[in-house]
Amino acid sequence: MSNAGMSADALRIVTPRGLVAVLLLALALGGCATPPPEAYVSAAATRDSGDPVGRNARDEACLARPARAQTVDLPVLRARDLYCGGWTQPAARIVELRGGTDLDALATSGVWQGGLAQRAQCGAPQAVTLAGGVPARVLACTRRSGGWPHVALVAAGPQGAVLADGLPAALPVIERLIAGDAAGGAGMGGRSAALALAVSQLAAEGLGAGDVARYEDLMGLGAELNQAEDFAAAEEAYRAALALQERLLGRDNPNVAAPLMHLALNLSNQGRAAQAELLLARAAALVPGAADPTAPARLAHYRGLHALGRSQPQMALALLEQAERGYEAVAPIDALLRRDAGSAEAEGVTDPTVLSALLGFAEARRNRGVALARTGRAGEGATLVQESRALLQRAGVVPGAVAGRSLRSEAGARGG
Repeated sequence: MSNAGMSADALRIVTPRGLVAVLLLALALGGCATPPPEAYVSAAATRDSGDPVGRNARDEACLARPARAQTVDLPVLRARDLYCGGWTQPAARIVELRGGTDLDALATSGVWQGGLAQRAQCGAPQAVTLAGGVPARVLACTRRSGGWPHVALVAAGPQGAVLADGLPAALPVIERLIAGDAAGGAGMGGRSAALALAVSQLAAEGLGAGDVARYEDLMGLGAELNQAEDFAAAEEAYRAALALQERLLGRDNPNVAAPLMHLALNLSNQGRAAQAELLLARAAALVPGAADPTAPARLAHYRGLHALGRSQPQMALALLEQAERGYEAVAPIDALLRRDAGSAEAEGVTDPTVLSALLGFAEARRNRGVALARTGRAGEGATLVQESRALLQRAGVVPGAVAGRSLRSEAGARGG
């Protein structure tokens, strides 16, 4: 991957690290075979830092711990996170409100529902009755990051509505807490028929917080190794993530497109073009059904990087332009470009989907600048690299790795 007149640093094709971070929402490094020790809670911490609240659908013991109150439409009485099976990653969050009796309105609109929509793709709320006769609305969802099953619940509590969302395996514990019986459901007659059906439909028995955390650890490890340009090791991490996701979700699940694309790019970086193209073709068949709205743009983006690495700058230009248009359909790029980087409104973007699209757009534009330089249009290429960096600054997002690559790309685009 070299080209006369341009630095090796400027030409190296690397997966956008900031984009990966946003998609995963967690970049804790871990081994490929077993979770790292810091992913577990010690026995002493388990006893002292949470209240036992029974067992989830995977028969894992769960604890409830106070959580930071999130912004919602009504006053918050209490917010709790559930931790199950010894993992430090919350399996669910439960927020008790003061007031709120219109369960349908809370499940379909408002601040809480808007935040849920940023993180997950949900179906229409279904009316159910929890154990003890508690009315509720349950939403079957899919996480935008990773495509994992997710569930949300709005129920009538003692003093107002209760909002909850998390992994389906946590539903039995959520139900007990809503009914006010944190001791394990004594006198409640077990799990309600409605929630038992929901758990079964969402395949909760096969998925726990540890599975999601292990996947995110592997994807994060792959991103770190990619940044270190250890593409063979990154390949192994992404292969392990793909195998885990396929085992839990199925080989033809549309959301396995994400690790497929990352794996393909690292194969491309090793000069294994034919294998990379097979994986990209498989991802292309899955992307239309993925929960992540940026997946189609990312496919064009990574195909463009693959073409750039194979010394096909004209093809790369077309694909990267297509990627930019796809990201623009998700994020308000024009509005961000019009911002004054020093103004009070230039605050960091917090919507994970918008941030993912923003970082993807900036990276696609930066790499299009490199492609232009390879076709002899160095001045135009340098301008695009500068625009990429300016966009991140105006959005209040300038990841160190992205900024560093922008500077190297600018030098390369100018022939440095």
